[in-house]
Amino acid sequence: MKGLLVDDDTLYLEALRRALTRRGIDCEVAPDIPTALEVAARIAPDFALVDLKLADASGLSLIEPLRAIRADMRILLVTGYAS
Repeated sequence: MKGLLVDDDTLYLEALRRALTRRGIDCEVAPDIPTALEVAARIAPDFALVDLKLADASGLSLIEPLRAIRADMRILLVTGYAS
């Protein structure tokens, strides 16, 4: 299983990647939308875990382009944003 992790918090991103890798899930990481789209086009992941609030953008804007890359990709939007 291949995953794409998208978050602008690099510490969280790497901790999550390590945890999933230990469980046998191959993950690529991306800190922003352009990088996420490049990685997704290259690996066509089975799933994407996307932060809702990226530095200057919304993770919601990734849903349509990720679906265009792989229509059956599972996409999970997460946030730690308090409001």
